[in-house]
Amino acid sequence: MKSVTAHAPLMERIFLLGLLLGGACILLHLQPFDITVTSVSLFGLGVAYILSAYKPIEIPQNDGETAGMKVLLWYGIIPKVLWISSAVSVIAIALVLLNSDPRGYKQMFFIGGSTIAVGLVITVGMAVAGLQAIRGIVPILLRATVLLAVDVYFLLH
Repeated sequence: MKSVTAHAPLMERIFLLGLLLGGACILLHLQPFDITVTSVSLFGLGVAYILSAYKPIEIPQNDGETAGMKVLLWYGIIPKVLWISSAVSVIAIALVLLNSDPRGYKQMFFIGGSTIAVGLVITVGMAVAGLQAIRGIVPILLRATVLLAVDVYFLLH
């Protein structure tokens, strides 16, 4: 039996498609469906990001070398933290759409955005220091960078 985390990429694609559909409903002013479809898609995207954080770590093995702290940080800790903070940011966006209490989602934007910013700074620092294998974390880096921009936008407005 497959793990639930194996289905996270498929779930993400489905909910991204739902997000596009919800965005189209908002543009076309289809009232009963616009916010509902978008919010459900955002909450589902948050769940998919949380599940992505629970994927097993895939550390490439070198000839008999043991993995050090840098490798564990690069392949394990930073991607998991970025997935979870991205989920927090996506759920905060869904709460904005539902017009909930502003204090709650502002805190979520701050927590998600600041954690993403710290993770990106550490990632850039490690890439400059010479850790070459960036391919494994590029997907979360792209998602986290976009969500950091959204977090900053909502925190400033």
